[in-house]
Amino acid sequence: MGQTFGSTFLYNLIFIFLAIIFSFLMGTLIYHRAFITNSRIINALEKYEGYNKYSINEIEVQLESAGYPSGVWKKCPSTYRGLPLQTPVSKRYTYCVYLIGTDGLDTSGSYYSYGVVTYIKFDLPIVGDLLKIPIFAESNRIYSFS
Repeated sequence: MGQTFGSTFLYNLIFIFLAIIFSFLMGTLIYHRAFITNSRIINALEKYEGYNKYSINEIEVQLESAGYPSGVWKKCPSTYRGLPLQTPVSKRYTYCVYLIGTDGLDTSGSYYSYGVVTYIKFDLPIVGDLLKIPIFAESNRIYSFS
């Protein structure tokens, strides 16, 4: 009788260990996809030197090819870390673009950059809608020559 209790305990430990390992792997893969998505958005912003209609079209194409989940499931806050939200906001995908000036909010300087926020979404039945983790990335400086 004691051996049966011991093997059940051992099986429970193995199951818990495997669940923890697979959850870390899943979290790592989802974070990697969000990081790649941020990188693609920033590349489009830098390529077209700002958040304009050309970069928006490029971002939509990149997000579609990357497999980023479509559907608006989280609204962008009007400010993030004190940075103003850039409009228009995508109607298909949830990503947020914030303008960073030379000295924080001052955009009249010689350069500016963009902050991009994408969200990690877990497709789990119960906690999937509760866990939406923002991932923030910042672009390189974009110089204004006007």
